[in-house]
Amino acid sequence: MSHRPKRAILRWSEATSENEKGGDDYAVYASYRPSLGRFIGTLKVIRQADARLLYPFSGAEDIGPYASKDAAKEAAVKLGEDIVRGDLLNPEL
Repeated sequence: MSHRPKRAILRWSEATSENEKGGDDYAVYASYRPSLGRFIGTLKVIRQADARLLYPFSGAEDIGPYASKDAAKEAAVKLGEDIVRGDLLNPEL
């Protein structure tokens, strides 16, 4: 039996309303990893139009720790959504 973390791979349009423009240009990969009996969220956010990695960046803090796998993954997904919203409002060129 494999105990590998399940990864949430979301197209931004799946996580937001259809009215937001530009949302298809992002990929959010959220998961978790074990750490000393707790769980740390893992996240990768990519702007697909230019293949720019928005998260993680140098100096990014850990997401957590959390008591459960689900809480760590949910926190990673929420942070990913916040990063995409922020980039849509103020794109970093």
